[in-house]
Amino acid sequence: MQGSLGQYAGRLQHSRKDLLRLKRVMLHILFIAVVFLMKQDTGHKATNHAAQHYRVNIYKQGFCREYMTKRGRKGQVTIFVIIAIIIVASLLLYFLFQRKPEVQRADFADPKKFIESCVQDSAQEAVNILLPQGGYISPEQVPKKYKLYEDNKVVYLCYTKSYYETCTTQEPLYIQHLEQEINDYIQPKIAECFFQLKQDLEKRKYEVVEKDLKTEVSLEPKRIRIDVQKPLTLRKNEETQEFSSFPAGVSSPLYDLAVVAQEIASQEARFCDFEYVGYMVLHKEFDIEKKAVGGGEDASKIYIIGDRATGKKLYTAIRSCAIPPGF
Repeated sequence: MQGSLGQYAGRLQHSRKDLLRLKRVMLHILFIAVVFLMKQDTGHKATNHAAQHYRVNIYKQGFCREYMTKRGRKGQVTIFVIIAIIIVASLLLYFLFQRKPEVQRADFADPKKFIESCVQDSAQEAVNILLPQGGYISPEQVPKKYKLYEDNKVVYLCYTKSYYETCTTQEPLYIQHLEQEINDYIQPKIAECFFQLKQDLEKRKYEVVEKDLKTEVSLEPKRIRIDVQKPLTLRKNEETQEFSSFPAGVSSPLYDLAVVAQEIASQEARFCDFEYVGYMVLHKEFDIEKKAVGGGEDASKIYIIGDRATGKKLYTAIRSCAIPPGF
């Protein structure tokens, strides 16, 4: 997300102009070559026919095959040169028309697209961090316990420190918790993106008037919706642009995985177990694994809930109805 608004817009504009100029030049070359070839073909048709007849008579008389008129040779060489020019010009035109101007991801020339890209990247980062940690960005900073598994600090979704007792759900409002975790993570990053946008606009002599930033994250089936509210006014040369909202969305199975995690915690709290095999039979879109880890006071279960379509996995830790050592 580096570079200025002037650099990106200028670079894109010059690239398009250069491309159009080059296309016009190549079309002129191709047209001239075709016209020249037609003239050569008309002018030399009779000559080439006579030369061919003459060579046949020469061959019949036993003369050397290499003997031919200089004009015939010139005509043949000219034709081959023109054909080569047409082939090269055609190839160049093909690749030029196929090529599209390159546009940087951080396109400051369009504030909405720039902020949308920033929001999407930040939200995806947040999801990738919290998935293997039981739905937390920073497990070490929360009072809840976590279980270390494959170098991940997986926070307990249902926990009891006692033996033989069912666990207690640690996050009754798990979906809302995930929304808050993502919102807390992306808000300062979005604020930084607005700061960069303002700097680049001011370099281009824009007057930028902005107000406070508000963000809201909503988890939906197979999608994360992010609503960014920040009144923004741009003025330059008596022209004014106003923005108020910057909505964005990310495709993600986080909501669906969280619903399964809640079901696991609910059944563990009631029955000391979760029948994950039967659940997968009914819900073929999920792939669920259960791992028994630790022993004694640390005896726990790690459930790995995978979305078959995307390959994303949510880890959750459970300690319920633990059995003391020796039993």
